[in-house]
Amino acid sequence: WCFGFGGCYDWTMNVLANIYCRWRLRPTQSPFKILSIAMKLSILSALLSFILLNSLSAQQLGVPILLWPDGAPGATGTSDEDKPAIIPFIPEPSKRNGAAILVVPGGGFTIRAGVLVAQWLKNRGITAFVLRYRLQPLYGRADWVKDGQRALRYIRAHASDYHISTDRVGAVGFSAGANLITDMALNVLPGQAGATDPLDREATKPD
Repeated sequence: WCFGFGGCYDWTMNVLANIYCRWRLRPTQSPFKILSIAMKLSILSALLSFILLNSLSAQQLGVPILLWPDGAPGATGTSDEDKPAIIPFIPEPSKRNGAAILVVPGGGFTIRAGVLVAQWLKNRGITAFVLRYRLQPLYGRADWVKDGQRALRYIRAHASDYHISTDRVGAVGFSAGANLITDMALNVLPGQAGATDPLDREATKPD
């Protein structure tokens, strides 16, 4: 599975559709008043989403798993921003179905949006992993694509630890995260059977 969403685009289109529908239903009303009503509704919707995401992010998250414990290739520092990692969301044993999904956030480049999706997947028996990848201006496309590829390899290499199938590892991304997943899907690295690093023995293609 490999999906991507553009949150900002969808939000803008919802605002425009709201304005258009109200104008068609009430053509005698001032378009400026309709615009004001639509914007208020959109702001309220955004506020409710913000509150929901913050309440989820306040929950206790798992400890991030560093994708390169000894330092990522090309790292320019030692802060968390220089250490790509994944945060696991593991379902209860009774709900596990053997599938896993790498969740790649976008937008404001925080893990909050990823938490909402990962929790939803977890509640449905799917093991989710939220990716913390490196960002510009310190890093570029080649770096965050490596982070995503490494994450998929880690998940497959540790499939038995999480009770998942190596051929049921998908990916879902949002905004910038969707671009990252597209790059990964178009630049697949095959597994290297004789690699010293066990993670490099796994392929990077999302199922």
